[in-house]
Amino acid sequence: MASNAAASTTTGAPTGELLQLDPKALAAHPDNVRTDLGDLSDFVKTIPVVGILQPLTVARTEDGGYRILAGHRRCAAAVEAGLATVPCVERSDLGEGAEAVTAMIIENERRKDLMPAERARGYQQLAGFGLTPAAIAKRTATKRAVSTPRSSSLRRRSRSEWGSVTPTSASTIWRPSPSSRTTRTR
Repeated sequence: MASNAAASTTTGAPTGELLQLDPKALAAHPDNVRTDLGDLSDFVKTIPVVGILQPLTVARTEDGGYRILAGHRRCAAAVEAGLATVPCVERSDLGEGAEAVTAMIIENERRKDLMPAERARGYQQLAGFGLTPAAIAKRTATKRAVSTPRSSSLRRRSRSEWGSVTPTSASTIWRPSPSSRTTRTR
């Protein structure tokens, strides 16, 4: 896709060109609805492990640069982590006015954090791959106490038993820390 205009898929949903851009060169949107990026330290710690998993959404500016529509936190964390480039999807159809603000609201409001049982199941899956609690904590940027299975019966579960983690059994392998009770945004 060579044009700046967003193309349309067979479903009618706009798509954009995937670009690798310098996060330091990206401009924050002046109408960004998020005024506080929050604490990025845990986010920054995960970048060397998995990189930026979701591309930022950007629109071209009149001067030929790019403005962030979605991903202000990802961009700030990438800069702090020292990344030279970040994946971005160009969506010029959302670049200005009501379309831009609507996209920013939807991107921030439609997320849902993991439930404790889901988080515990994820840690159990990582343990099933042979990762130690210390390795899990490092990979996920969590405290070791949070990522440490506390039930020996759950520690011995095989990968085929991952689906059997219930909210009751989750409480034996995941203890919410004060920081995990706050809403996390990315």
